[in-house]
Amino acid sequence: MLTIWAWGAICAPDIFSWNLCFSVIEAVQLGYLVYMVRPVKFHPEIEGIYKALFEPLQVPRYLFRKLVKEDRCSVINLKEGEHYAIANITQADRLGLLIHGTADVRNRDKILHHVKENEFLDSPEFESDIQDDMFHVDIVAQSMCRYIFWQRDVLQSLFTKEPYLATVMGSLIGRDITNKLYFLEETMRRGGARTDIRLPSLSGSDSVSPSYKTSKEQVGPVFAYASKETIGEEDENEEVTEKTRMFPNGPAADPKA
Repeated sequence: MLTIWAWGAICAPDIFSWNLCFSVIEAVQLGYLVYMVRPVKFHPEIEGIYKALFEPLQVPRYLFRKLVKEDRCSVINLKEGEHYAIANITQADRLGLLIHGTADVRNRDKILHHVKENEFLDSPEFESDIQDDMFHVDIVAQSMCRYIFWQRDVLQSLFTKEPYLATVMGSLIGRDITNKLYFLEETMRRGGARTDIRLPSLSGSDSVSPSYKTSKEQVGPVFAYASKETIGEEDENEEVTEKTRMFPNGPAADPKA
């Protein structure tokens, strides 16, 4: 209004120019704000991933869009019986998330566990952060599957620019690995002899590998537990040993006896 008034009413070029500049700046700012608040929509498959994993962690849609841009990820189909990874052949330089279907993780035709919808296919391999490492298991589609995957270097470049997104993805990957650990622990309790060589916390079906020092802080209460009876027996044995050392001639030498 001031621009129109300066041009048509008082014919003041300086006032007209000054208000015209302000009008242009405000128009650009208004366009930017409208662009930022517009609803961000995804393909129904990608929308399902966002609703299940990222929305509960309060990840904004515009930030999630950076993760699923076409130049950063790919969506691939797997037919039943087709391999996602082959042991000692496929390089562990990516991260895959299953959208639909079920996949089996196998070691020499022995099923270790299943991967279901909205679960990572290769979270242990990605977390190891060894780019030149190979898969040590076979990952095979049990049914018609569809998954999205990212190359490791692309994700690392994005995480450098978006630390919040890196924290969220790290939490999701860590939770996925923890669920696999709990699944193994439950299998062991039921008397199974299943060992997932992707998770180096176990070397056998009923023992913790001495080469992998696991603490309570690392895996939580999964394997760090002991019965009260065992603790009580250890304390009693220590007390008997201490009395034997102090009174070698027997209980009669104890003035309290």
